Amino acid sequence: MARGLLQHFVGAISGPSQYRKASFLLGAAGQRVFPEFVRMSERPHIPKGLGSAPFDAEGAATLDRELVEQGVLRGYVLGSYSARRLGLKTTGNAGGIHNLLVAADGAAGAHSREALLRQMDRGLWVTELMGQGVN
Repeated sequence: MARGLLQHFVGAISGPSQYRKASFLLGAAGQRVFPEFVRMSERPHIPKGLGSAPFDAEGAATLDRELVEQGVLRGYVLGSYSARRLGLKTTGNAGGIHNLLVAADGAAGAHSREALLRQMDRGLWVTELMGQGVN
């Protein structure tokens, strides 16, 4: 389930989704899109990492960067074409993202399921998605 949600998130912050205006996170850079304790980083230079690469599919250098800090989206995933369409610079992501690391900072990630449900008080606990998409 988490993998599917992350795939939708990465798709939503991809350049083509942004310039086609087909993203549920359209123009969301600089806005809170996750709780404060969520951090997501791209680390393309992990030795022997499955997604490690010094260059993207267009030959642009890949860089370590924070995608989400304290729940705030810091930028998009861009190749040179989508960057040009958006008036931005490439992020070295032609062909996709490289080694996405997701972390829950602090004690917020250390709760049991029961503790999370008590803390939530009122809400939905999603355990499975059926069909295609998160819309």
